[in-house]
Amino acid sequence: HDSHQVLLLMTENIDVNFCSPNGLTLLHKCCIGDNLRAAETLLANGADINAQDSDGWTPLHFSCQLDRVDIVQLLLSNGADCCILDVDGNFAVDHAPQGSFSLYYIQKHLQDLGIDQDQLQYFRLEAPRKMLTDVQEMIEMGEDLNRPGENGVTMVMHHRWLLR
Repeated sequence: HDSHQVLLLMTENIDVNFCSPNGLTLLHKCCIGDNLRAAETLLANGADINAQDSDGWTPLHFSCQLDRVDIVQLLLSNGADCCILDVDGNFAVDHAPQGSFSLYYIQKHLQDLGIDQDQLQYFRLEAPRKMLTDVQEMIEMGEDLNRPGENGVTMVMHHRWLLR
């Protein structure tokens, strides 16, 4: 997340979407480290603004949680999707501290998009609704929900993991 290091990596044609084993990208690290300049450089060079780590956190999730106001504004103004859920079913706005400027800016952004709490709740429940439909279809077709798939995971185990 060092600005000079990011610029150096750009001259070496590094993949701006390179990520660590847990899915953290350089942009994630800039948001965590509060490095606005490096984040701007990465975005200008094609970094995935909505990249998700292994917990489903985007750069916006981290920026909101850590109250990185300037980076929250940068991400939102560059098209960050504020309706991406992490694995715990939380949006970035859910991680912003109460009374913080980050919370204010992301709530204002949602309002400008015409997204209210009811719509967020609808989005939050979309995956469980899809899972229910999938399971109902499998039951109707007489499929065994306890039969392991190619990876050894049953449908029930898979859906429990998705709902955690």
